[in-house]
This record gives sequence, C-alpha cells and structure tokens, in this order.
Amino acid sequence: MAPQWGQPGIGARAATRITEADYKGQATTPEQYLLESIVNPSAFMVSGFQPVMPGNYGQTLTAQETANLIAYLLSIK
Repeated sequence: MAPQWGQPGIGARAATRITEADYKGQATTPEQYLLESIVNPSAFMVSGFQPVMPGNYGQTLTAQETANLIAYLLSIK
C-alpha cells in the first residue's frame, strides 16, 4: 500500500485513526496524532504500511516548523 502523506483527507484520517481499536499511541486529537506521527513515527504504524517518516524530525524541525507542517497537512482537503 502506498503512503498517504500529503494526499487529500489526512486530517479526517487522523481523526479516525485515534479511535481505532488497534491504535496504541497517545494522541487524542488529529493535531496530536499528526505531531506524534512526525516526531515519533514508530509510536503507531497503520497495518499494512511500511515506515516512511524519518525518525529524527523531532530533533531537526523547530516547534514552529512542526506546527506549520501540521497546519498544512490539516488544510489538505
């Protein structure tokens, strides 16, 4: 299955991911889920997907860059 980052609907998918029975992360909002996925991509892996996010974004992106990225992803309809 191809990664879905940047494809339409990521905000809606984030909202449903956190309610799925197999979700083991800590997020309770779509924004938190996206943050978790960016800074700690191994926190939760959607079944059938391979890891594609670099594991060091939490150390390389500033808080503002991360917030901008999340805002951009949520703006994609």
